[in-house]
Amino acid sequence: HDKAPEVAPISKKETAIQAEIEAELQAKLNKKDCIIIELNTKQTRIKKAQDIEKRLDAGQPVDAEDKRWFMVVSNQSEYRNFKHMADNFGEEIAISM
Repeated sequence: HDKAPEVAPISKKETAIQAEIEAELQAKLNKKDCIIIELNTKQTRIKKAQDIEKRLDAGQPVDAEDKRWFMVVSNQSEYRNFKHMADNFGEEIAISM
């Protein structure tokens, strides 16, 4: 049997390079100009609305595009009905209806 070669520990320089690459990739993921494919389903709309609402309630930053989107969605019957059902029967049941 051939043994797999032992892996040498990563040097401080290599660790720094890896951290720099990871930070660069994360920055690219955080940019608004990257293409994101998102399914537009009742569940994804509700989840997005809930996330934005929680951030607004907590005083966390929400960009203008998300605020506008939330203002429209939060006034639609789909979200209002979800909130009513969630308050009365729980989120799991409300999202399935």
